[in-house]
Amino acid sequence: MKVLRYVAEVTVAAPVGRVMRAVTDIASIHEWNPALSALHATDPVAVTGKPYGTRIRGLVPASVTYQTVTDTVATYEMSALGNFERGIWQVTEVAHGVSAVSHRFEHQGPILRLMHDAFTPVAMWRLERLRALLVHQAKTLEVIPPASHSFE
Repeated sequence: MKVLRYVAEVTVAAPVGRVMRAVTDIASIHEWNPALSALHATDPVAVTGKPYGTRIRGLVPASVTYQTVTDTVATYEMSALGNFERGIWQVTEVAHGVSAVSHRFEHQGPILRLMHDAFTPVAMWRLERLRALLVHQAKTLEVIPPASHSFE
């Protein structure tokens, strides 16, 4: 069976640890991967080897299982109706507080083979949404100095 591969990379103004937390935060994966419904999980981060139930586009039952999670790499497998996605997120520090994030994945299965052209931009879309989430998180983490008050 033919394996279809996709790859993209972006630079993100976020440290490696924050990027990896976002990639492995099971409860919020749907925020940057809108094809997935919220995953059924109470774990704060992905537990390797544990399948998490979800739905693709709100319809197709699927599971996501993280195979490996390190400080800089996360690998996963998603399966749905005899179709499989295997992927890797890799994060490298390129400067203080700046990371290069690459996302590669491959597909196997009859439905995914038929939809091959539709998946060509998906790795970049996921990265762009992840970057937007990280920018939003950084803004909410900024410390706003207290207003000065004068008391008479």
